Amino acid sequence: ALQLLTVIVNSVQIEDDKWKRLSRQIVDLLLAHLQSQNQSLLDIYST
Repeated sequence: ALQLLTVIVNSVQIEDDKWKRLSRQIVDLLLAHLQSQNQSLLDIYST
C-alpha cells in the first residue's frame, strides 16, 4: 500500500511540474499577445 502511495505522489509531482510549465507558457503567450496588442494600439495613436 505504501509503494502505491509513493507511485501516486510521484506521478502527482510530475503532473504538477507539467502544469507549472504549461501555465508558465500560457502566461508568456498572453504577455506577448498583450504586448503586441499594446504596440499596435500605440502605433494607431501615434499616427
